[in-house]
Amino acid sequence: VYLRLLLLFGTSLLSAYFFSIGIAIAIIFFVAIIQAGLVLRNFMHLKYEPILVWIVAISVLFTLLMLFYGVYVDITTVPHDVAK
Repeated sequence: VYLRLLLLFGTSLLSAYFFSIGIAIAIIFFVAIIQAGLVLRNFMHLKYEPILVWIVAISVLFTLLMLFYGVYVDITTVPHDVAK
């Protein structure tokens, strides 16, 4: 598992050199999700937990994402004063 995490880390670092910024960011976030899954399964021992734990974890993440989505609109529409 440790070697997989190192390989994924290297992939995320090298993606910035070989791809444009938009594609590199997408690759980095995708790799981060995979890394988080590996850490959750192996180091936090969630692969031995029942399915109910996974349902609770996914619902909490979904609620957090909906909170970010709801707040994002308020943050981006605020006019910012630019010093002249």
